[in-house]
Amino acid sequence: MAANFTIKPAQVFAAINAPAEKPDRIRPIETKNVIPKIDPNVDFAMPQLEWTASRREIRVTASGRLSVGPDRCRFSITVSSRKESIQDVKNSVSRRKDYVLQTLRNNQVRDSDFKVNQSLQRINNQYQLDDEVIVNLHDFDKFEPISNLLVEKLDDHVKISQPEFDHSPNNIEGLRKQAAVLALQNGKQKAIELAQVVNARIGRVLGIREDSVSEWEGLTSDTAIDTSRSPSVDQLVKLATVHVEAKVTVAFELVPRHKSKE
Repeated sequence: MAANFTIKPAQVFAAINAPAEKPDRIRPIETKNVIPKIDPNVDFAMPQLEWTASRREIRVTASGRLSVGPDRCRFSITVSSRKESIQDVKNSVSRRKDYVLQTLRNNQVRDSDFKVNQSLQRINNQYQLDDEVIVNLHDFDKFEPISNLLVEKLDDHVKISQPEFDHSPNNIEGLRKQAAVLALQNGKQKAIELAQVVNARIGRVLGIREDSVSEWEGLTSDTAIDTSRSPSVDQLVKLATVHVEAKVTVAFELVPRHKSKE
């Protein structure tokens, strides 16, 4: 199951400032009226360009909100047996563990994505042996078929934990970058639309300020989960979904449109 981005409607505010009666000399800012593409492999910081209000400008505050689901799943499969003979308990667990590992490989789970931990105890003159297989999945659709098959074939000799979903660092960092770029794009589009209302167009960028970045995990206000029963895999994915909202203020030079000659 691949993680999907969700785009929420942007909030946009704008103000148009007329030039001062006696404008001061303005130091030009060398920047183009183009929002750059962001390389997800490069460290990103919102450019902070300062501006003055001594020229005709349009200043827009806009936000960009994105959501992304988790890209990693972790769960454990424990095979247990208790017998009086140490060799008998080892043979019993070994056969079932081999079946578990073969099931994982049959579902295209790589050997590098699971590991086995073993625990042996002496309880009431019997040997208790537990083999725990820790599995990391990137394709969430594989969890339920694997889990259902093992429970069916191994019955009460196997215990499967509830899956835990989380995010790789690149998954979250990429979301933050894209939310910031989306906010800038929303601000630029709204500035273009507002400039047209006053028979003008936007010129070069005069300043950019990152106002805030909000980040939270879990359900949105329009979704709910029935807490009276164990959550499904889809519900667990929703609970681990991360939302990021970036808000920026960007100012553009406001350039009057010249009337066409008749």
